[in-house]
Amino acid sequence: MVRGLVLLPVALASEANPIRRVVTLLQNLQKEIEAEGEKEEKLMEKHQCFCSQNNDGMSQTVERAKAKIVQLTSQVQEFTSAKQKTEAEVVQAKADRAEAEDTMKKQTAQRKKEKAGYDETVGDQRSSIEAVSRAIVVLEKGAASLMQMDSNGLARLRRVALTAKLSSYDKQALTSFLGIQTNNPYGDYQSSSGEITGILKQMKDQMDVDLNGAIKEEEGRVASFKALM
Repeated sequence: MVRGLVLLPVALASEANPIRRVVTLLQNLQKEIEAEGEKEEKLMEKHQCFCSQNNDGMSQTVERAKAKIVQLTSQVQEFTSAKQKTEAEVVQAKADRAEAEDTMKKQTAQRKKEKAGYDETVGDQRSSIEAVSRAIVVLEKGAASLMQMDSNGLARLRRVALTAKLSSYDKQALTSFLGIQTNNPYGDYQSSSGEITGILKQMKDQMDVDLNGAIKEEEGRVASFKALM
């Protein structure tokens, strides 16, 4: 009984003391707050460490980005300059091509005219050489005149005689032999067939030289035209 009586007042006193309960609650709350504070402090330290490390990394990233921007800006300027240069070259190339096409067109037309003139000249020269060659054959056979030649060949031979590169004496002898009336400063005479044959051979040699010269000249023009094209 005595023991029970002693414990009961203590229990009742504890339960009946609200201040004590508040103090206990506050102490427990203080412990919780301190524990939470320690956790927050640790988290803050980790966060600050992360931010510090991250800031360093971001700073390096920013610096690399700045350097890359400078590099890319320089490359853009180079590419822009190269593009402008290429565009100018394209414009010039088109102008050069148009000029070249115009030149080719004009030179092709000129070449056609030259070729036509060459064909006509060389054809006439070869016909004249053929007429002179036939006349030489006729005279070397012992004919006293060239009347054995066909009329076309004889007519061409007479035209050649008038334009032949001969001395005045030889030209007069040949034209007289062919029955061509000219002013004869050397007086009237009769040329022998042998003399006329020699004159004709001289004419033929010169005509061959002229023909070969015309052919070489044409070959040079053809080579120049091909090179230009």
